[in-house]
Amino acid sequence: MTTTKAADAYRTIGEVAAAVGEPTHVLRFWETKLPQLRPALRAKNRRRYRPEEARLVAAVGHLIRVRGVTIDGVRKIFSESGRPGVFAAAGMGPAPAAPADA
Repeated sequence: MTTTKAADAYRTIGEVAAAVGEPTHVLRFWETKLPQLRPALRAKNRRRYRPEEARLVAAVGHLIRVRGVTIDGVRKIFSESGRPGVFAAAGMGPAPAAPADA
């Protein structure tokens, strides 16, 4: 039986890696080189990605694998324009607005 997670649910590193099309060790490597990629760590150092972090990993993966940007190039984009610049460079547009509290 396959279950579907809510859109705002945390994702495991395996789920994010599968969505991005990279092995988990590549995501861990990116975390060492890009301090902006910091998932929440749970018990036993298990990584949990918030939806926005998973989207950021996807943008970084797109820049590196599809656009041919180096890790240093991604660092430069982060330093010059932050997360919005990474999303824009990857062609992913602005981040979706957070839901308003009722």
